[in-house]
Amino acid sequence: MPHFFREVSVLQQEGKLHSRLVNRLRMLFGIAAILLAITSYNVFEGADILITGALAVVGLVLGFYVFSRMSPVQWNEEQEVVEAGKMDVFGYSMIGLYIVFEIVIRTVLTNYFAGNAEAFIYAAVFGIIFGRACGMIVEIHRVYTVTHQKA
Repeated sequence: MPHFFREVSVLQQEGKLHSRLVNRLRMLFGIAAILLAITSYNVFEGADILITGALAVVGLVLGFYVFSRMSPVQWNEEQEVVEAGKMDVFGYSMIGLYIVFEIVIRTVLTNYFAGNAEAFIYAAVFGIIFGRACGMIVEIHRVYTVTHQKA
């Protein structure tokens, strides 16, 4: 995974990444860092580390494989940059699925783990957002390599 981050950095320096996509990635990683700090604080305050870690991993997997496809990444031939594409029906359905998942996880965790529900929710949301950001980086790599193998 680290070479993907390095590749994105090189693409940004070369001007091959659209600034809105870069800002979106920064925002996702920033929010994930804040949520990780809050989750870590809650774990130190007494939340169960196994459940918190499990929910973060489940969120990471869902974010990476499912929710990272909310906004497609594409190559713009005219400007020769990788940019975020317009959302299609699949993207909007992923937003709907994300909202339903958030409601269900909040309801279930609040009902079964009333005392530590907040920590568990933060862990799951951290995993989803971090997974989504990592999935977007892998998608940027995929789009860039596919378009440059043609040339």
